[in-house]
Amino acid sequence: MQDVQDVRTTPRDRFLYGIGATLVALTSIGWLLFRILNPGNTGGTALLVDVGLIMGLALIKAYLVGAEYMDVRASVAWLKLAFGAWLLLTWLAVLIAMYLGMHLHSYIHFL
Repeated sequence: MQDVQDVRTTPRDRFLYGIGATLVALTSIGWLLFRILNPGNTGGTALLVDVGLIMGLALIKAYLVGAEYMDVRASVAWLKLAFGAWLLLTWLAVLIAMYLGMHLHSYIHFL
């Protein structure tokens, strides 16, 4: 008969399992919001709000992955600041690109 090893989870393991469950829950919420809000059928400001909300959930998920699984939370201050700034700038860049794409199409005739 083989010996069964005693496998114990540490508090850190249980915490990471909770983070994983949170990521799955946020993904499910984002999917449901996409299905409920149906951003493809709305236009103008409503579209920006819908996409901004869904992208906000993605921002939270990216922060959780970076902070917990990549251990950015335990790193030096400048790396934490750079990571947070990168996340916010990426979120803003997507929203600005969408806004410009919606409002500048009538001004740019050569594209």
